[in-house]
Amino acid sequence: MIRYYPHVQITLAEVSGKTVILIHGLTGCMFRCYKCINYDEIILKRHPDALSIDEVITIIQQHENIIEMIVFSGGEFLQAPIEHLILDLKKVRNASIKPIVIYTTGYYGEKMRMLWEKGMVDGYHVDLKLPYHLLTIQDEDIVTQTLGRSLSQIEIDQMIETIEWVVKTDKGFNQIRSVKYPFLHPSAFLECQVWIDLLNKKYHKDTPYEIHRFVNLNELS
Repeated sequence: MIRYYPHVQITLAEVSGKTVILIHGLTGCMFRCYKCINYDEIILKRHPDALSIDEVITIIQQHENIIEMIVFSGGEFLQAPIEHLILDLKKVRNASIKPIVIYTTGYYGEKMRMLWEKGMVDGYHVDLKLPYHLLTIQDEDIVTQTLGRSLSQIEIDQMIETIEWVVKTDKGFNQIRSVKYPFLHPSAFLECQVWIDLLNKKYHKDTPYEIHRFVNLNELS
């Protein structure tokens, strides 16, 4: 059973031009990204008042007339067992006609494909932490600084494959985005943009690539 963060948000700040309901799954994360603003509250903190999926659906239905999209986030929402993801997303599908989008690191490509093929999700917004397609063994330090851990070549290759799949299958709901970490050279984001542009050209798509401002926890206090 997936537990959900008790503070569900209705926001205009997540997806440009859309009123979305933002739901955080208390599913943990395999990374500890540089100064992650959700880590202490969403990943480490225990929430005895966590919501069930049925309680989340009640909130969705209460706002059905104003929301345009349902967004699930984490941590890494897709870290939950696939059978639990299918069960909960199917309930949401049956309760609302709004498009469902999942925010993800792109780490769980197999789960992403399975949910897509089963019609449980309309799109993915993938947080492209680094230009994975250019990483070499010499980049291990910057990978660790960004993600809080190193990546094997197999993991890197899987994430590269997933990014390409997200562009290839885009039906207007997918997005690739990067956080502008202060220690990364601007060329990193340029290389990401070039990569996504090439994939869009290859698959005749228009999947957007966005660079999001890095937010320090001190700015939120």
